[in-house]
Amino acid sequence: MSKKAFSILSALLFILTVFPIIAGPTRWGNGLFVFVLDISIYLPLILGGAGLVFGLLGRKGNVKVSLVLLNIIGSFHSLYYLLQCMVFNSHKKSYSSWERLFNKGSCFFCLPSRIIKEDQ
Repeated sequence: MSKKAFSILSALLFILTVFPIIAGPTRWGNGLFVFVLDISIYLPLILGGAGLVFGLLGRKGNVKVSLVLLNIIGSFHSLYYLLQCMVFNSHKKSYSSWERLFNKGSCFFCLPSRIIKEDQ
């Protein structure tokens, strides 16, 4: 693959990393967010890491620096919300991890399940 293809793939992975997290709390993006989390709660973090690798392999110069920084920011954004649910909400009652993440917590990842329940 050419360096240009690596750069395009890195940009696409950045969008896939950040878009479900940004669109998740909205009613129109809720389905996408739940779909991503049903695959794996770590998927945005994995996509950000892959985007970082492809960014490092991509075109040199400002494009490379921009893609690497954007993917690092997207990965930390995903990691922050993941840790918010898994660590900072672990002080609550002894729910199973699924209930703590999606039903009983007050974290960002809990919002889509609450929106679905309110709509029904």
